[in-house]
Amino acid sequence: MVPNGWKIARFDELGISTIDGDRGKNYPKKEEYSSEGYCLFLGADNITDADLDLEKKVFISEERHKALKKGIVQYDDLLLVMRGNGTGRIGLYCQKKSPYSIARINSGLVIIRLNHDTLDKTFIMYLMRSRVVLKQFDSFTFGSAQPQLTIQILKSLVFPVPPLPEQTKIAQILSTWDKAIETVEKLIENSKQQKKALMQQLLTGKKRFKEFGEPAKDGELPEGWEESSLISVLEKIIDYRGQSVPKAKCGIPLITARNVRMGFLDFNDQEFVDVEKYDEWMNRGIPGTGDVLFTTEAPLGNACMYPSHGKYAVGQRTVSLRVDNEKIHPEFLLYFITSERGQRLIDIRSSGSTAKGIKSSELKKVKIRYPGLKEQLRITRSLIVADDRIINFETQLSHLSQQKRALMQQLLTGKRRVKVKANDREVEVA
Repeated sequence: MVPNGWKIARFDELGISTIDGDRGKNYPKKEEYSSEGYCLFLGADNITDADLDLEKKVFISEERHKALKKGIVQYDDLLLVMRGNGTGRIGLYCQKKSPYSIARINSGLVIIRLNHDTLDKTFIMYLMRSRVVLKQFDSFTFGSAQPQLTIQILKSLVFPVPPLPEQTKIAQILSTWDKAIETVEKLIENSKQQKKALMQQLLTGKKRFKEFGEPAKDGELPEGWEESSLISVLEKIIDYRGQSVPKAKCGIPLITARNVRMGFLDFNDQEFVDVEKYDEWMNRGIPGTGDVLFTTEAPLGNACMYPSHGKYAVGQRTVSLRVDNEKIHPEFLLYFITSERGQRLIDIRSSGSTAKGIKSSELKKVKIRYPGLKEQLRITRSLIVADDRIINFETQLSHLSQQKRALMQQLLTGKRRVKVKANDREVEVA
């Protein structure tokens, strides 16, 4: 049922112009692109889920620009990705985002130019990012290796559209949510940078708690600290390389290098080991609480704690580091591995050009600096507080994003109506 005052219309019935990029013999070759030039040449890399990104910008010459016929961008144009992994992403090209007066799109984008007397550009951008439209994109896109849309498909999309004042009000509400989300994203980024700086100071002894001694001078080992090879602070390394994992459709969860992230496990990509073959596969040792999981390649250097609950198998490119509890806390080791210094020392001992990896013999030689157990505990507690702060902000971000998605679904379909001004009075549209 269409909400009162709304209309359901096709893309080409709303007074929207679609302008694709030029093709043919005059189309510029990649070797003609430059980091500076006459005409900004926009492509899929410049369109993000947030908006427009001009960090990866390329230019073409004035001569090449004049040889092309179609695809000149105007301010307040919407730009839609028509093919590739980014198919369906849309951004707004506006004066605030771009200082460039001459710009074109490449053949992978299309310009959506609106009639601003009847359509609000921000509303249409939200609508194009909503499930209402994305579902249609999913059903229309074709091509497995490189999904793509066509102008004809675009014109056949069906939109629910309210009157312009209601469009503008909906856009304002959703923009307010976006600003709140952006604020939390900045808080997360700032907190991560603060934690990174704190790790750099605490894990090198440049910053110390007063009861443990004076801060270290550049290049010097702090008083009371030791420096030794990684193997000297470990009880054992459990390494499953050289065997073929007995995977199954169900069974005991398998932790692979894809699951181990920087400081946490990610089970979005889940695999399993056959229950009957678990003991046979894990015959070199079973990780336990307090063990640190470390990826030896693809990717190299990710680390997290082994789960404190549950039964898991561990895959080939992941090793378990079991600490000597009389020398080092497992959390301190984890923070060292994921620190800037730890990653650099691991990288120095790695090998391979395309996909870097580290041999067990080289991993054992990685140098680690560490204080006494009491100071380690103080350091890890401080870093855990920093982690908790980040987690709290990320939880806030997740809630805000979920609430915004739900609100978009309601506002952009008319299931929830807004108040708009009529003759300087706010009137609730029902």
